[in-house]
Amino acid sequence: MTGHAKSTTKEPREGAKAAHPPGAARWAWAWRTSVVLFALWLLLSGPDAWIVGLGVALSGGLAGALLAPGEPFPWRPWRLPGFFGFFLKESLLGGLDVARRAFARRVDVEPCFAHYPLALPPGAPRTLMVSLVSLLPGTLSADLDPETDRLLVHALAPAAFDTLAELEQRIARLFGLQVASGKSEPWPVEDTA
Repeated sequence: MTGHAKSTTKEPREGAKAAHPPGAARWAWAWRTSVVLFALWLLLSGPDAWIVGLGVALSGGLAGALLAPGEPFPWRPWRLPGFFGFFLKESLLGGLDVARRAFARRVDVEPCFAHYPLALPPGAPRTLMVSLVSLLPGTLSADLDPETDRLLVHALAPAAFDTLAELEQRIARLFGLQVASGKSEPWPVEDTA
C-alpha cells in the first residue's frame, strides 16, 4: 500500500505543512507505515518471530518512502480501526443484501450505472476509493475519467450508491483530508446503449 501522490512540481501540495523539511513527511510516513506493518505482523504471526517481523516492517516502510513518487499523504494509522469497522459492517450488510437477492423467488435486481464525482485527490486516497468500491458487495468500479474526476460505478440496485459518499469521507479522514463528497444519479443499464 502506498500513500504517495504523483507530483509534477517541486512545490508542496495544498494543505502540506511547510514548517517541516521536504524529507520529514516522507520519513514520518515510513515510520507510521512500519509501525502498522509490525502490528499487523504480530497480530497474524504472534510474538515468536517478532525480530523477523520488525525487519520486514522497517524494510516495507523504508521501501515505500524511498521508491514511491511525490510527497506522501499524511495518513492516520489510529483511524484504521474505525475505518475497518465501517468497511466490515458495509461488507456484511451488502453481502446479506446480495444473498437475499440471489435466493429470492423473484430476482430483485435493478442493474444501473452512476457517475460519482470524486473529491479525493489523485494518488493513494483516490486509488483506495476506486479499489474499495469494487470490494463492497453490489458495486463495481467500471471506469475512472481523470479529466472530469468522475468514477463510473455499476450497481445491482440504486440503493448501493448510498454508501459512496460516506466511504469517500472515511477515506478522506484516514488521510487527514477534508473533502466535499458528491452525489451520484443512477440510470438503468438498458439506457446505456
